[in-house]
Amino acid sequence: MVIYLAGIDEAGRGAVLGPLVICCAWISREKKTILKDLGVRDSKELSPLAREEIFEDLIRELNGIRLIAVEPREINSLMNAGLNLNSIELLKFHEILKDVPAKIIYIDCFTRDIRKFKESFRKYKKRIIALNRADKRIPIVGAASIIAKVTRDRIIRFLHKKYGDFGSGYPSDERTISFLKENKEILEDKTLVRREWITIKRIEELSKIKSLLDFL
Repeated sequence: MVIYLAGIDEAGRGAVLGPLVICCAWISREKKTILKDLGVRDSKELSPLAREEIFEDLIRELNGIRLIAVEPREINSLMNAGLNLNSIELLKFHEILKDVPAKIIYIDCFTRDIRKFKESFRKYKKRIIALNRADKRIPIVGAASIIAKVTRDRIIRFLHKKYGDFGSGYPSDERTISFLKENKEILEDKTLVRREWITIKRIEELSKIKSLLDFL
């Protein structure tokens, strides 16, 4: 009987523009050493080129991959319904776990309260191992991290063709903030913008203040 190990991680959690991408990747226990041979580790520690190269290797070697792209429109809707980002991500972790054949699943836990996080997965007849920074510690989670990151980067490049170069979509990116300030009409585009982010609220408030000052 083949025993599979799975890892779950995401990319784009804190972005103000673009989707949150979640990946579940699994591999047979017999093949797990291949991940280290490929140089798998936390996607943030790899260059974009290295991520792309390892991504192609992972597509060939992994036994299975499942991806969910949570678009800004859905994030906006769920937040308007009262969910916070942690609740949304947990909801999608449960969604991506459905019918995954792995018996052992490592999850990159986004909260310090690991015990409470694990409690939400009690219904699954699987061994759930939740860890902070699991993408750095567990190769199969690192693999999921790389796949999620490369997938999101490709989506962002596609969005650049439609909207213009807005950078990475993260609030820490000056190109992203400049894009939002210079294209105020984009703030209403719920297919691109996470309307409930504090970044958007601040830009809108600054815009209102500027308008009042101009009037005076």
